[in-house]
Amino acid sequence: MERRLAAILAIDMIGYSRLMAADESGTLKRLKQHRSRLIDPRLAEYRGRIVKTTGDGLLGEFHSVVDAVRCAVMIQLSVAEAEADVPADQRILYRAGVNLGDVLFEDEDMFGDRVNVAARLEELAEPGGICVSRTVVEHVRGRVASRFEDLGPRNVKNIPEPVQVFRVLMAPEKKGSAPAPVPAVRRLIKPFAVTTLLAVVLSAAALVFWQPWRVVTETASVKDMAFPLPDKPSLVVLPFADLGGRSGQEYLADGITNDLITDLSKFRNLFVIAANSAFTYKGKPVKIQEVAEDFGVRYVLEGSVQAAGETVRINAQLIDAINGYHLWAERYVGDLDDLLALQNRVVDSVVAELAVKLETGEGQRTNNAHGLAAPSYMLFGRASTILPEYFADRSDLANARDLFQELVAREPEFSGGYAGLSRSYSLAVFRGYATTPDADRADALRYAERALELDPRDKLARLALAEANFLLGRHDEAVTILEQIMQSSPSSADAHGRLGLFLVLLGRPDEAAAHIKSAIRLNPYSGSPYLNYLGLAEFVAGRYGAAVSAFEENTAQGGPIDDAGLAVLAASYHALGRSAEENVTLTRLFDRYPGTHLRSFWLIRNFAHQKDRNAVMASFMRAGIPMDRPYTR
Repeated sequence: MERRLAAILAIDMIGYSRLMAADESGTLKRLKQHRSRLIDPRLAEYRGRIVKTTGDGLLGEFHSVVDAVRCAVMIQLSVAEAEADVPADQRILYRAGVNLGDVLFEDEDMFGDRVNVAARLEELAEPGGICVSRTVVEHVRGRVASRFEDLGPRNVKNIPEPVQVFRVLMAPEKKGSAPAPVPAVRRLIKPFAVTTLLAVVLSAAALVFWQPWRVVTETASVKDMAFPLPDKPSLVVLPFADLGGRSGQEYLADGITNDLITDLSKFRNLFVIAANSAFTYKGKPVKIQEVAEDFGVRYVLEGSVQAAGETVRINAQLIDAINGYHLWAERYVGDLDDLLALQNRVVDSVVAELAVKLETGEGQRTNNAHGLAAPSYMLFGRASTILPEYFADRSDLANARDLFQELVAREPEFSGGYAGLSRSYSLAVFRGYATTPDADRADALRYAERALELDPRDKLARLALAEANFLLGRHDEAVTILEQIMQSSPSSADAHGRLGLFLVLLGRPDEAAAHIKSAIRLNPYSGSPYLNYLGLAEFVAGRYGAAVSAFEENTAQGGPIDDAGLAVLAASYHALGRSAEENVTLTRLFDRYPGTHLRSFWLIRNFAHQKDRNAVMASFMRAGIPMDRPYTR
């Protein structure tokens, strides 16, 4: 018996018994034609697998929930077209339901309450329609052409908790096309927190001075955007400028920028570009319309921070890049020890101006990082800045750990210090730097758990816990934690990227690629490892041309490629018969990483299944990488 995440499609014919009673042979013939001409080809096109069939329906499995929804839409549209000329009382129509969740597989069949939910969703669909769960909507919104109507929570048979049901408002998918952008968000009249109302009043009072209805910048062009506009308010927070002029003070501005991005990304109705990509503009003169076009967003938030004595001033302005308007601009003044209140006022102002609906819990953004004194706050910013991702070197990892240990000693009740320590130990094991890997795994778990004791809502702590669990072989727990982060913070590029890498190492490259692409959309110009992860996923899936493209795009952006990435790139060139590029890549690998051999790669060590390790090792050997001994010319 195997447990894995799957997208489940349930399809059932309407009025089967009635139509069979009226014309048994004719109904069976038409039903077979639907399967052979309309349904099975669509399943194959969207990489679905039929798990079981009944006389009038089927249950299918997909690695990608996006593919599952697109397949369901195209099946229903194809059937509707085929049956358009048939008298209404003789038409064959279907209901469909799609769900996503952890499923048990045994003997090519699948079981579990997530499968039952898919069947119940199908029963709730109207003839020719599709119903999906909230989880499905959260994963596919903005990535399919269709829209969704919330039908509210429904009690369904044999499921203890109500299911939030959504009806799919179908629009045909076109291969290679992106969903069309939607108009600007509607203003929602909802009660906000007192601080939000105050921010709105202050902004309104400032209208005469700021005149936000005036065009103050060149407008961005939607057709020139590098990415399609999301179907929700989208923005990038540019790095706040440091106007303090004191040594080390820039970490205060960087920390405030990071925290604003983190706070705003917790709103489900906002699409927020991740910090790594935003910081590519740090210290550079920018044109607002170019920033919006580069990131494919409508709104740009920019500002500055100035600390003088015990006082800090934050200036911020929000710009609608498409219309060229300043929506608001404001100054916030307070004590250095009260950064929380200042940051919350900025966030509340953005939320109020974009008319984003506050959801349960989203107004409670307090993280105990905000309660740090200014020196500790800057220490945390410096440690977080140099904490490397998986493409790390030993010295940076050691420096980051030292800083987090100092922070924990200073601030023993601060969750972020323990979360950073946990990640430093996990990364040491992952990269093969740990001299006592078993002890480091235990420390990673211990520090992550301590961080969550101090602050159960700390996203960095939950990421750390997912990494520690993965390295301890608790793969399902790690995946579940990351999925929970994405549900609460859908703009978390880190969660999408980390889940993508883990799914590659679990031998699920197609599912991994979807999450990694989401991370890249949220963090497109970061110098982060996401393009390397994508190259790895495509390589494991056997799509060698796509793997090469991902690595080449990363190189074009100035991103690093480590030893495992270079080996994957060389093996991809070998599989494509591009021997010249293969030889150049191998030279880069052996020059940059002397002593390289198969067993030295973190990638091979961290695959969960031996068959996947063997497949990658065989590909590396075919490309000329030696097994056990260092390479020598």
